[in-house]
Amino acid sequence: MRMETGKRIAGACSILIAGGFLAGCETMKVAGVSKSSESEKNALVKKVLTYSVAHYMYNIASGQQMWGDPKLDHAALKKVKKVAILRFGVQSYSGTTETGGNGVNFTYTASFDGNWQPFAGKAYDQMKTAFEQNGIDVIPADAVTSNAAYKAFEIDKPAGYQFTAYALRDFAPATSYVRKGLGFGAKEYSIGNATRFQKLGKALGVDAVMLIVGDIGLDASGVLWFSKLHAKLPGYGGKPDHGLMVDMFSADEPKLIWSACTKKDIVVPITSKKDLMNDFLNSYNEVAQLVAHKLKLDMDSN
Repeated sequence: MRMETGKRIAGACSILIAGGFLAGCETMKVAGVSKSSESEKNALVKKVLTYSVAHYMYNIASGQQMWGDPKLDHAALKKVKKVAILRFGVQSYSGTTETGGNGVNFTYTASFDGNWQPFAGKAYDQMKTAFEQNGIDVIPADAVTSNAAYKAFEIDKPAGYQFTAYALRDFAPATSYVRKGLGFGAKEYSIGNATRFQKLGKALGVDAVMLIVGDIGLDASGVLWFSKLHAKLPGYGGKPDHGLMVDMFSADEPKLIWSACTKKDIVVPITSKKDLMNDFLNSYNEVAQLVAHKLKLDMDSN
């Protein structure tokens, strides 16, 4: 296992806040996960991953807890043996300035070349394999897309992700299904949508369903898996709401029961411009293995 952390140079990853700059986003390189010992993987999971903002918001909106890390429902999690991935979206950011949550601007100065649609399918295969290697059965994508209940599933609106794997539908990420403000009706909204995912899980014959999205980006200093950190900003519990996010909803009860999200920017070492997609896939595979290992750890915990 190899892990390197550091600070990006000023200007290469800058966040504009109220006229000032918060420069030096933390970055991390991850490699050699498959060859790591169990204890090394455990440590790396804690360094690289956290829970998703959707999980945090769901617990608040549903009235389960008002602060702190989401408490895992170990009983519900231990029942999960077979899952369906309902969506697998990939968004690329390059050469643009985007206004994100809380009015934060993100600027990218490089650009992507070519069609990145194949990346979505290959990344899906890597994530599916990682879960299966850790004892979780993932039903094939065509078993999901051909299901009548999945076809009829009503969505609020497409999320706008550029690339989706194997014709999986591009509907809003889990965050949109649990964050309806924290005022009147928030609990009903969150539980209501979890109930919709529960019914869809039952129709697919699985124990749980997952929503997976990822953001990738190029910037002036190189290539990176870019998780647009909202850390230390209000409204997100100090947690990132982009990057690689995985959210799991139970098919046994209306509940978001597990999640994973990258904590920091995962830097992708470049071998050559020609092999850029392979470089991304190599790094994605490393993180996918950690996501699956996190699920195994959380399932085995008490």
